[in-house]
Amino acid sequence: MDFQTIQKVFEYDTWANEKVLTALEGMPNPPEEALKKISHILAAKAVWLSRISEYMNPVDMSQTLSIPDCRKLNGELKAKFETLLFGLGEARLSEKIAYKNLKGQSNESLLSDILLQLITHGPYHRGQIASLIKKAEGTPPGTDFIIYARELKA
Repeated sequence: MDFQTIQKVFEYDTWANEKVLTALEGMPNPPEEALKKISHILAAKAVWLSRISEYMNPVDMSQTLSIPDCRKLNGELKAKFETLLFGLGEARLSEKIAYKNLKGQSNESLLSDILLQLITHGPYHRGQIASLIKKAEGTPPGTDFIIYARELKA
């Protein structure tokens, strides 16, 4: 995957998270499990960001954030990733990053693999959230990449 595509899918990820937050915000009683999952998406993104940059935000992976707090964190992560990706350059994608997982175990991964993990993690959980919204008789947002791409052209 080329560097420009990585930047584009990170923009997509932020857009898709906003769509989910807007859908949850529009519900009289958003499902608690959906709030947990969107909180998880954002907290995981913050944890990974802290592993590959100087970012330090004490986001508790088990905490359920409010919709406004999710929106704030999504915006903060967007800005941090834009800065990171802008200054990154294609050459660094093959750099190995050493880090500890949440269990304290040491690991090492290519930066490109970490970025792909970040990109592929959200859609899985957004699909779960869509099911939860539908079960609660809400209208799940369309968060497929192609919808984002069409909106960009509009």
